[in-house]
This record gives sequence, structure tokens and C-alpha cells, in this order.
Amino acid sequence: RHLYSGFLLRSAMIERSLDELAEELGRGGESVSPSTSTFLALHLNSYYFNLCGSLDNLSWALIYQFRLLKEVDENLWEHQQFAALHKKPLLNSLENSGRPGLAARIRDFQDWCNDLRTLRDPGALRIPLNIPPVLCGATKLGERVRPEGGPKDAAESLRPWIMRESPSIETLDPTRRISRDQDQWLALAGVVVSGILTEMP
Repeated sequence: RHLYSGFLLRSAMIERSLDELAEELGRGGESVSPSTSTFLALHLNSYYFNLCGSLDNLSWALIYQFRLLKEVDENLWEHQQFAALHKKPLLNSLENSGRPGLAARIRDFQDWCNDLRTLRDPGALRIPLNIPPVLCGATKLGERVRPEGGPKDAAESLRPWIMRESPSIETLDPTRRISRDQDQWLALAGVVVSGILTEMP
């Protein structure tokens, strides 16, 4: 259920959000209108919501397929906390179930999973991710903070950027960030799905 009704549906929604983001962000070198900014924020937050949700679906699929919990209750808080690919309890249980190789391959993505949650969780629970029409820095009009620090000139400042609060305001290059996250997600999902399918009757 989590593999087919959860992961595959979220994958389709992820693809749709990527298409919409790519069309708008691919134009590059221009500011966006307030309406387009809202449209981009909608799909940006949808993308990361479903990206993280799909990893939760894969966690539950592993739990059911390899019986990592007894009498699974998805409404139980302790079981919800257990269903996390980036946390030790699930990975240790997977290893103890006789699948150390699969656990080790998933552990290779642990840093990325933690970084992904750091990006997504505040956006989902407090202040959503945003791609504002124009984001000016505090120094002077026409300058903005470069992603990961550094000034940008007036012409480049019109390019869309992801803005998040973590807890201070930070800007990220959306094309670069989404591309990196998508590559990591595809690789991790491939590891998990392959590990499950190889043991299905």
C-alpha cells in the first residue's frame, strides 16, 4: 500500500511540480510577478512536501515488507517516529533483520536526509519556502545576498531564489538545490525499492 498508493502517487506529484518549476525557472535572468511568485512557492512547497512524504512511504514499506515492527500501528506516535529512513532505530532494525547491505546503502544518504528535513520541516510546520518576486539585501538597492553568502550585482539580483528562514533569512539557488535533491532522491528511492522488490515473492 505505501509503495503503490503512497510512493508512486507522490512520485507523480513530484514530477508535475518539477515540470511547473522547470518551465518558470528555466527562463532565468528575470524577476517574477507576485502571481508567479505564489505559483512557484506553491509547487516548491508541494515538491518538498511530497519528496519527504515519499521517503516516509518507503520507510513504512520497509517496515511491513521486512516485519521491522510487531503489530504495526501507523497512528502510534512511537511507530511514526520509527518510520524514518534517516534515523538509527529503523536502520539498526533493518540490519538486525539480516539485511546489513541494504541498511549500509541507505546510511550513505543519512546526511542528505537530515539536510532535507532541515530545509523542509520549518517550511511545512512554520514559515513556508518562498520564491519572492525580488529580494533585496540590507546593503543597498540592487544588491542581494548570494546563496551561501556574498554580494550579487543589480542585474543578477532579478533572478529568482528560494528564501527560507532557518531561523535567519537564507537564500538558495532553486535550480541547483532542486537538481541536487532530485538526484539524491532518485538514488535513494532506487536503493530502497530495489531492496524491497528483490525479496517480493
